[in-house]
Formats: sequence, structure tokens, C-alpha cells
Amino acid sequence: MATDGDAPKHPPEADMLPDERAVIAERLDELEDEASHLSVDEVADDLDIDLE
Repeated sequence: MATDGDAPKHPPEADMLPDERAVIAERLDELEDEASHLSVDEVADDLDIDLE
């Protein structure tokens, strides 16, 4: 699991199943789009959840 500010560790490509490589290749732009990643606070605000 990734922690705040740390990039998740990914397995070497050779250890991945062929279908995993295909899915990652299809979603690469989405996965690398930093703007699409929300913080816990942003998600809570969107769902009207008070975290305090």
C-alpha cells in the first residue's frame, strides 16, 4: 500500500501476467494523470462526510 507522498512499488514487468500488462497499457494515461488522484479530504468533501 502506498503512503502519503510515496509512489507505490510495482512488480517487475517480467513477473506480471499478460492480462495485467494489457490493462496497465490501456490505462497508462489515466494512471499517470496526477490531476485525477484525489486526497482523502477531497473525497470526503465530495461525499459530504465530516472527518473531524
